[in-house]
Amino acid sequence: MRLAIAALFTIAVIGTARAEWQAGAAKVDITPREPIWLAGYAGRTGPSKGVIQRIYVKALALKDNAGELSAIVTSDLVGLDNAMVEEIASRARSKHGVARERLILNYSHNHSCPVTGEVLRLYYDLQGRDKATVERYTEMLTGRFDEAIGRAVRNLAPAALAFEQGLAGFGVNRRRARRRDLPGPVDHDVPVLGVRDPRGALRAVLFGYACHNTALGGDQINGDYAGFAQAELEKRYPDAVALFLMGCGGDVNPLPRYQGSDPALAPYSVELASTYGRVLATAVDLVLHGKMKPVRGPVRTAMGTAELPLEAAPSREELQERLAAAGTPFARRQVRNLLDELDRHGKLADRAPYPVQVWQFGDDLKLIALTGEPVVDYSLRFKERYGWDNTWVAGYNNDLLAYIPSLRVLAEGGYEGTEAMGEYGLAAPFAPAVEEIIAAKVDALARAAAGTAPGSARLAQIDERIRAAVAGFRGTVSLFARNLDTGESYGIREDEPVRTASTIKLPIMTAIFAAVNDGRANWTEQLPLRDADKVSGSGVIREFSNRLPLPLRDLVHMMIVVSDNTATNLLLDHFSGDAVNAYLETLGLVRTRSLRKILGDAAKLNPEASGYSSAGRIAENKRFGIGVSTPREMVSLLEKLERGELVSPQASREMIEILKRQQYKDGIGRGLGETPVASKSGALDRLRSDVGIVYAERGRLALAITCDDMPVVDYSADNAGNVFISKLTGMLMDGLLTGGK
Repeated sequence: MRLAIAALFTIAVIGTARAEWQAGAAKVDITPREPIWLAGYAGRTGPSKGVIQRIYVKALALKDNAGELSAIVTSDLVGLDNAMVEEIASRARSKHGVARERLILNYSHNHSCPVTGEVLRLYYDLQGRDKATVERYTEMLTGRFDEAIGRAVRNLAPAALAFEQGLAGFGVNRRRARRRDLPGPVDHDVPVLGVRDPRGALRAVLFGYACHNTALGGDQINGDYAGFAQAELEKRYPDAVALFLMGCGGDVNPLPRYQGSDPALAPYSVELASTYGRVLATAVDLVLHGKMKPVRGPVRTAMGTAELPLEAAPSREELQERLAAAGTPFARRQVRNLLDELDRHGKLADRAPYPVQVWQFGDDLKLIALTGEPVVDYSLRFKERYGWDNTWVAGYNNDLLAYIPSLRVLAEGGYEGTEAMGEYGLAAPFAPAVEEIIAAKVDALARAAAGTAPGSARLAQIDERIRAAVAGFRGTVSLFARNLDTGESYGIREDEPVRTASTIKLPIMTAIFAAVNDGRANWTEQLPLRDADKVSGSGVIREFSNRLPLPLRDLVHMMIVVSDNTATNLLLDHFSGDAVNAYLETLGLVRTRSLRKILGDAAKLNPEASGYSSAGRIAENKRFGIGVSTPREMVSLLEKLERGELVSPQASREMIEILKRQQYKDGIGRGLGETPVASKSGALDRLRSDVGIVYAERGRLALAITCDDMPVVDYSADNAGNVFISKLTGMLMDGLLTGGK
């Protein structure tokens, strides 16, 4: 009966969420092929000796109903260093269209995996062959992350998501194991996100627990209890990928455990780890067979960096005294590292950058991703703050910065609060304000992701004004705007497709920059102008002499700066609308499409002619003219551009500068005086549109506004649509930018 109820619930979830998601999962084996030093324990004395269990990188890709692509990547590793994180994120962005704030890189903190990069680099003094082996493995590893993300993205297919939590009790606060008078808080929740196909079959399961992966020691490669749990779930669900998302287990161990060498006790080692894995897998399986809550989209993300202050650093004299007193090579390396830093920079760092990510899944689930090794207090605090039933707090993301103590742990002292800092290359413990600084950053990002960031009360008032103005406007208005500094956004019909008119020239430009960057085109190549190419409307090239050769770069500039229609057609003939759309697909923009060339005068294009893209030949797209998009996707494109994520940072800056020189400032730029605006407008019969970024003193605002179905065709600068776009721009600036009215 229980399974029947679960099956009925699964069908209900699929029925309600079928259109919400596309999901894809993948796993890639990262088990080393040669002996290698293992990470996590400083007492190891040599390379690995065999494999108990293979280890993996796994990825879950999600595309929501707004077309936004996100990815969660898990791994059976002890951690990542900053260089690895940047390389993985760069490849995910450039090759697979996953923006940085939409990429979570989590590691299980498994202590039976290879040493990688600079992670815990002071633990061992690796030289010669051992160092070369680690370098080879690290280079291979970044490619495996790329492979996992790429495969997950390629596996995207319709899916339904559901969430619920179970419980498992083997995590024990290890500080209490050292001092039984300490309170020893724990988080025994087992959060579970189930991903099912339209028939209800499990495709992937993402689950978590807040406990160190330190059940096993020794010199054999394995995934510890989390590895056993994942393997058990994949055995029970052969067609699914099981991914473990490490929680805030900085001060929690799986207990009991045995890591000694007594032959009478040795069997406990693997036996306990595998038992904990089966316990955790069973907790997950019970959730999967129970009643889970549907998770809807879209995924709204926010990412930011807090600056965590350190206590006063020791002087050179103090460090030299510590060096003389150091009793082990490990202790000497820690002190020597600080002296070397002092020699290089003349001072020791007094703070550490701390990235934080918050993902809001519709109104159903909040996922908070913290960097490094946060202790359990952070999980308990944020669940109490945001909701015990729908908040998931993950530690061990981004680089393995250090233990992240709470005020409780700092007051108690001990390993996680003070003693371990030197192992991570930090000169002093975190200052007592560390917990409140992180909490403030999480709160700001949570409000930004949920659309309730500071200023939302003001935005609510502006909403009344905007909707009243839209109601009084003779036409159909669609808009979306986002503060690029806070993430706060506002929209009306933001996900409905609209005619782009000439705003489609912005996506065309980005695709051409990508082609040049990839070597498929050259800025100096010449495109000949023929009389047959000339079309009316905006631009001046139609006045140029027949057969005049025009450099590719000049045509791109003319297409944007004076919105030249003839230049646009020449570029589409050279690159094709299909090539433009293929590039947009890599960015995760699935609803923005170049449909055809610009007709001009009385000219007509045959539907089978080269002037149409494949998307343009689809009957339902004919009504959109030369291009189709949504306000949200246009703002997403602008965001990527402003963040330097389109093609390259240099190319993104160049495109921004071209947009700033755009000559038609009748909409967004109207009345803004000397305020810089990077924009592209569009005008067509009863439509006016504008997309751009306003660089105001009080913040950066990206916006896309379309006014269509106006009763009068008017091509003057004071067209009612242009004037209304300007009015809406002012209201959105007041509502979304800090310091607004």
